[in-house]
Amino acid sequence: MNLVLDNQLKNYVYSLAEQAGDESEIHPVDRKFLEKHLDEIKSYNTLSFLYYNLEMVNDLYVTQLFACLPEIWKDIKLDNLITLSENFTNVFSYYTLIKFTYKYIEIDIIEIVLNIIIAKKDRNCLKSVIDYLHRQWNVLIKSEETMMDFEDGFIDVDYQEWMDIKQKFLLDKRVKPVLLTYPEMKIYVRGFTI
Repeated sequence: MNLVLDNQLKNYVYSLAEQAGDESEIHPVDRKFLEKHLDEIKSYNTLSFLYYNLEMVNDLYVTQLFACLPEIWKDIKLDNLITLSENFTNVFSYYTLIKFTYKYIEIDIIEIVLNIIIAKKDRNCLKSVIDYLHRQWNVLIKSEETMMDFEDGFIDVDYQEWMDIKQKFLLDKRVKPVLLTYPEMKIYVRGFTI
């Protein structure tokens, strides 16, 4: 699956985010709102849909959007995430990708992403991502509140769908499982330095 830059999709992503703010019952976006748009979302190149959301829309919306759409992640592989990372134009895209994959899919691709930034020779971006990890490591752990969002139907997605996606990613030996406790995570991210 290739990343295809498409102005029509770019405009659609922005429009969908705007509409979600006006029409979703749960802020910033919910599954009920997205179900009306699912066929159109699926009609676009999935990798490009992920890319434009990560590049253009705020973290809170994107994280909630992706959590509500496991079906668009079913065919995504690590190489697709690498392609996304190689094409990012801002540091916030890296933050959101790391946060989403760690917290919701429960896969650790942090070192892979950092190596992509190193290959780009973007020292400022690398420093920003490492600073983010040092300051925001706690948001990468799935909290009890987040789990309750799944259990109580707030996300309105079967949590098992995400666990199936996680298992598929973990078949790739380059992907690591996440750490699940705050003390382990704090020590782990402190190991990243510039």
